[in-house]
Amino acid sequence: EVTCIASCGDFDAWRRAAGETARVLAFGSGAVNQFRNATFGRWVDGPDGFVPAAATLLHNLKLDPWVMHAVLTTQQPPRLALYRSPIVAPCDGDTLCRSTQASAGDPSSSFASEGERFAGIARGLSGAYYDPAQSGTGLWIDVGRNGETFMTLMTYAARGDGGADPVFYTLGGPIRLQTAGIFGIPAVGSPLYESRDGQRIGGAWRAPTTRIAIELGDAKVVLLSRNAVRLEVAGGAYQMIALRPDRATADVPRGRWLLTLRDQLEYDPGATRPDGEPFARIESLTAQVEVVAEPIAPAFEVDGTATLRPQAGAQTYAVRCSESCGDFDQWRGGHGVGLWVDRDGRAVLSQTAYQLSVGTFVPATARQYALTLHDDTIDGLGGRLATPSGGRTINRGVLRMHRNPPQAFCDSDTYCE
Repeated sequence: EVTCIASCGDFDAWRRAAGETARVLAFGSGAVNQFRNATFGRWVDGPDGFVPAAATLLHNLKLDPWVMHAVLTTQQPPRLALYRSPIVAPCDGDTLCRSTQASAGDPSSSFASEGERFAGIARGLSGAYYDPAQSGTGLWIDVGRNGETFMTLMTYAARGDGGADPVFYTLGGPIRLQTAGIFGIPAVGSPLYESRDGQRIGGAWRAPTTRIAIELGDAKVVLLSRNAVRLEVAGGAYQMIALRPDRATADVPRGRWLLTLRDQLEYDPGATRPDGEPFARIESLTAQVEVVAEPIAPAFEVDGTATLRPQAGAQTYAVRCSESCGDFDQWRGGHGVGLWVDRDGRAVLSQTAYQLSVGTFVPATARQYALTLHDDTIDGLGGRLATPSGGRTINRGVLRMHRNPPQAFCDSDTYCE
C-alpha cells in the first residue's frame, strides 16, 4: 500500500476522488517483462479482493532502483513517476518539507488547478536572468506554487536626443502550456507595464507614473528550464540564463552522478507497425558516471538532420562510467557520451563519436536528451531519433542524474558503494 507521509493535501484529494474508501496500491507481477513488472493505481475492496476503482487509470510500471516511470499505453508524455529519496518536496503551504521517503505525482489527476501542473517548474525558477550576449538587460522572476508569476524587466528606453534612460517594466500572469513538436513548453504572455518618475534614492516618496507600453506589444517569456528562459518582446528575443552568484550555469554538470535512464522508442503517429510488434521498445540503465571537461567538435558535415550540436562558446563535457557499467556500455553501443551547455543555457546529453582528424564530435545518428540542470539533480527528455531504431522514430525517454549518491544498484542485485 502507498501511504502519504508529507505534502498530503493533493494526494488525499486524488485518492478520495475514486471514493472515500479507495486505497493506493502497487502490485508486483513477478513476471519477467521488458515493458512492465508492477501496477500502480487506486483500488477498492470487492467481493473477491481488490478491484480497480471505477473510472480510474492504472499505471504499468517498470521497476528501477532509483526512479520508476509509468509505461505508456498511448502516445502521451509519462503520466506518473516515483523518485526515491527526493532532496526536497513542496508542502501544501509555502515551506519545503524534507523527506527521505519515496514520492509519487500524477499530473493528470493530482492537481487541483491548471497552474499547479507547473509547481515542479516553479521550484527553483525564481531569481535573476540575463543574456550573456546582450548584457545590461535583466529579468527578475518570482513564481508561486500555483503557477502565477510576477516579473520585472530592467532595461533602457530611448530618449529624444538618441540616448537611453534606465526604465523597468513589470509583467506577469499564469504559466500556460504551448505546443512545440511532441513536447509542451510552458510560457507566460503579458502586456508590459512601464514605470517612471518614482522615488529617488534618498528623496521623498512619490508614486511612479505607470502605463501599458502599447507600442511594444505583449511580451512572452518561454520557460525553457529552471535556469534558462527566452524573452520575446518588440520583435526581438533574449536568450537568458540564471544569474548564479556561486558559479556559472555551464559548470553545474561537472562531477560524479548516479545516472538512471529509460528510453521508450515508439513508432511515428500514423506509421504502420509490423504485425506482432509492441507499441514501444524499452531500454534502461543505471550507472555511476563522472562528468569531466572535454572538447566536442562542431558539426563538420552537412547531414540535413535536426541533430543538436554545441554552439560556439559552449562548455563541453565527456560522460564516463565509473561503476555499474554493464548496461551503460550496452546502451551506448560503441559510441561515447557527451554533454554540453550552450551560452544561452540550453543543455544536451548526447551520444558522440570520434575521428582522428576532428576528435570527438556529434554524429547524425546520436540519441539525444534535452536537459534541465539543478545543483543536485539533472532531468532529461528524449526526442525524435535522427536515425530510426527498428522502424521507431520517437524516443520519449527520460533520464535523471543525482549528484554523489551514497549508494547505487550495480548490474546484479548487490549495491556498489
